[in-house]
Amino acid sequence: MTPYIRQINESALHIDFALFNSDSDELSQSCTDALLNFTHWLKQQNWPVIEIVPAYRSALVQFDFARAKPQQFIAAIEQWLTNYSSVDQVSTNEPVLTLPCLYSERVAPDLIRLAQAKGLSTAELIQLHISRSYRVFCIGFSPGFPYLGWVAPQLASPRLARPRIHVAAGSVGIADRQTGIYPQAGPGGWNIIGRCPLQLFNAERAQKCLLKPGQHVRFEAIDEARFIELGGQLES
Repeated sequence: MTPYIRQINESALHIDFALFNSDSDELSQSCTDALLNFTHWLKQQNWPVIEIVPAYRSALVQFDFARAKPQQFIAAIEQWLTNYSSVDQVSTNEPVLTLPCLYSERVAPDLIRLAQAKGLSTAELIQLHISRSYRVFCIGFSPGFPYLGWVAPQLASPRLARPRIHVAAGSVGIADRQTGIYPQAGPGGWNIIGRCPLQLFNAERAQKCLLKPGQHVRFEAIDEARFIELGGQLES
């Protein structure tokens, strides 16, 4: 069996896409592309797959072991990995999704501190954050939490040395070279610079997560009135 495929148990395989990492970085655009194409291909197969869980550069494939033939799965996946460069690429030319964000010290405890630490005004920090589009590398940590990259080099900041016990739902943060949004209230150690009023996860929706791996998003600065109009909460 290839070292890039491991059978975790009788009903799950772990697929490592590190061999497609051409970006000399742990978080790789090429790995993300390979993951997207693999997921698309796998969904087209007539296999009893229960769930596909993508990460930064790997995927966990869970299947119905009562109906599955793992060795056939593994052989087919090995062939796909070998022939990947010649397969049709999945188009990712979806429109960039705009996410509204309130950048205000009322909802962003690290906004002023981070700007000062970077030698920027808050307006300059905000402009840097909204000036580029970000790719969704994966969803994780909590349901619907998107890991987005990359922030402008001037904004890259380490996680807080002491994580907060409570971070409000919708909080937009920066950690290292990534930015992300907390879908639910909970603990967290990212530098909070704003808050998004949209609901990133809803178990009642057909598409439970608002965002998905491979998608591109950008942020738009809004005022308090628009934030509240869109359903945002100023209180934590």
